[in-house]
Formats: sequence, C-alpha cells, structure tokens
Amino acid sequence: MPNRISLTGHTATTPYAGHNGHTNWELSSDRANAARRSLEASGLAPDKIARIVGLSSSVLFDKDNPRAAINRRISIILMTRHAEEEAHKTDAPEMARDAADIPK
Repeated sequence: MPNRISLTGHTATTPYAGHNGHTNWELSSDRANAARRSLEASGLAPDKIARIVGLSSSVLFDKDNPRAAINRRISIILMTRHAEEEAHKTDAPEMARDAADIPK
C-alpha cells in the first residue's frame, strides 16, 4: 500500500498527574508515539508514518462526558496523497506575507 499514515493521540479532560511536569499534551503525544513503535515492531516501514500528533483533550470523542474513557484514544488515519501534501505544508510563507501587511 503506497499511502502513509497519520497517528494522533487524544486524552480525556482529567488532568494527567505525570512526573516532570508532563501534562495531557505530552500524554497524548506519547500515546501516538507508542502506537508508532507498535506498528513498526509489527512490520510497518518507518517511512510509512507521515506524522505523529498529540491533541490532548482538544478533540473529544464524547463531548457530553469529557472525562469518559473513550476520549483516551489514538486515531490512525490513512492519508491520501493530497492530504499528505497538505500535512507537509508550512505556515511560514503565509505568516511572512501576513507580517509584511502589518503597518509599522
């Protein structure tokens, strides 16, 4: 299969009581990265991973119950070529253009 994948980690709104200042942001990123390691250990070529994203609790599956266990999850998305191209774009040129429009 030529497509690459995107892995996204999510958390519930319950604050993560981790060590060293880890928050739900780090937990969600760690969750996505653990999925990457597992997929690679199962034979997925490392170059098939397009991106790893941690979204904390910003995209809840169960919005009516933000602390629900179902919100602690990973998303694995098989990307189209167009989606992959969009994912690799940077905001830098747009930001530079916008900054040029700011009156001094």
